[in-house]
Amino acid sequence: AAGTAAPSLSREEHQAVFSGQVDALLETGVKLVSFHFGWPDAAEAGRLREAGATLQGCATTVEEARWLVDQGADAIIAQGAEAGGHRGTFIDAQDYRRALVEVVPLV
Repeated sequence: AAGTAAPSLSREEHQAVFSGQVDALLETGVKLVSFHFGWPDAAEAGRLREAGATLQGCATTVEEARWLVDQGADAIIAQGAEAGGHRGTFIDAQDYRRALVEVVPLV
């Protein structure tokens, strides 16, 4: 109905939904999993790795790229300001206007 708010989920409910999504990936044998707006917790990342999946994350800043490296990302998608208004920023949007050509050498 118009004007009806979407239901709010608790952190535990969000985790259960995400775990179900990981289950679906594992059941289908997906070998490349890409994350935007963050990274899964260690348990979920471990489940995917144990199944032989390659994990990649999207970074829009140098800080995000370094954080993804620390989390164990196998690959990083570098997304600059050229992406327009729809970027996967998840740590700090302060330098969101930096162009990809400026950011990549810093990582």
